[in-house]
Amino acid sequence: LKDFALALTIIFMVVTILFLCGAIYWSNHLRIKAASIFFLEIILISGLMCYSVVIIVYVEPVNYITCILPHWVGHIGFLLMFGCLFAKTFRVWQIFRFARMLEKMTYNLSDTRLLLFVAIFVMIGVTLLVVHTVMFLPVPTIRQDSADITLYYLECKSTRNDILVALFIIEFLSLFFGVFLSFKTRKIEVLEYNESSHISQSIYSILFIAFIFIPMAYFLEDKLNPNMSFLITAGGILLGTTTSLWFLFIPKFYAIFMNKPENLRRSTRSSLRSQDLKGSNPVALTKSLTTTDSIAK
Repeated sequence: LKDFALALTIIFMVVTILFLCGAIYWSNHLRIKAASIFFLEIILISGLMCYSVVIIVYVEPVNYITCILPHWVGHIGFLLMFGCLFAKTFRVWQIFRFARMLEKMTYNLSDTRLLLFVAIFVMIGVTLLVVHTVMFLPVPTIRQDSADITLYYLECKSTRNDILVALFIIEFLSLFFGVFLSFKTRKIEVLEYNESSHISQSIYSILFIAFIFIPMAYFLEDKLNPNMSFLITAGGILLGTTTSLWFLFIPKFYAIFMNKPENLRRSTRSSLRSQDLKGSNPVALTKSLTTTDSIAK
């Protein structure tokens, strides 16, 4: 089963690389432009980071590097991915909330400013990881099997996990912030910006998976052998990362392969005229279509 999980991880990493190549190749397509190729690239690279945790944990025997790296790579990958998703959803919410102040909004919600938000979000996690690594360095430790006292395992262990628990809490709270943004953008049906629904699906899926796998891994940590612990960790990472990425990217590439940009533009303008969004008007929103590129610069 460990080898099967590793093979699945490699397959999903290859698919993610194909997504990355496709996003770069079709970077001038309306769907990719509206989503901002820069953030899409960061999201896909962070997905590769999350997948790589499975490979690191797979490596035997356990050593100092394999004890430290999974926390760093996994948490930074998560913070990068969802920081970008939150930033993109926040920008869409503000676009349709303040459509009358389009010029000011374009300046305040540039990719550079949103990237600053993502950087602060990631730096909070990095700070906590540094404190945890320095104060409670995880080290290889021998553990006796709870079912068979003749068996011993080598596993990673920290003297305390308070810092990691705090980091998990921050990540959980950030997901609920994402739920709030998803709720605020739920009525936006403009096709060029409708990735908000796909981002919502990614957030809901990772919340559901986290509620299942994190308690399982935490409460059963001392009762499971290393192979079962690996499978639980790998299962959570593969499910969470794959659903998050596929919910976001498969609809984009499906729309690209359908190859109907003109129909998309007309449907978008029709939706703009028919939507009743607070603080917006059809003229301002229609003008926003012609300034999508400037918003993402």
